[in-house]
Formats: sequence, C-alpha cells, structure tokens
Amino acid sequence: MVLDTKITPALEKEGWVRDLVRSVQGLRQDAGLRPHDKINIFLSVPAPLQSAVESDKQFAVDINATDVHFKKSEKAEAGLSTKIGNQEIWLGLKKS
Repeated sequence: MVLDTKITPALEKEGWVRDLVRSVQGLRQDAGLRPHDKINIFLSVPAPLQSAVESDKQFAVDINATDVHFKKSEKAEAGLSTKIGNQEIWLGLKKS
C-alpha cells in the first residue's frame, strides 16, 4: 500500500477553511459567546481564501453565522488579525 502525501489545491483550500473555522470559534469563545449564539462574521481575506469560503456550503453552518461579509467592519464587536497558511487575514464578529 502506498500513501499519497501530495496536497492538491482542493485539499489546501479545505484546510484553509478548517483553519478559519477554528479561528472563528476561538474568537467566539474569547468574546464570551455561547455555541448557540448566532453571529455576523466579517472577513478581510485574500481572493483565494474568499473563493474557498464561498464554495464551502458548510462554513456558515459550522460557525453558526447568519451572514458572512467579505469586508473589514467597525460594526465588529470582536476582531482578530492572524494568518491562514501564508495569508494574512482579519476576522471580526458581531452577535446577531
């Protein structure tokens, strides 16, 4: 049996989205939100990551978001600058 360790573009995008979900969940916890609290999420991300998020139909469900906005916003109640892969991102959230 041979294990294929090649990371395809699809696997890389899936990993980005998974890392983003983890970052949002951490920010939710830091903001004192509970898992059942609905949020609006604001993302300032490079185009490849935005495309990956837009094509992932489960993303909003996984983070319990009513809306996903691809822009930085002063309306965010909590925010975080970090990296996903080698991509600089900003994410913010506001309780719905």
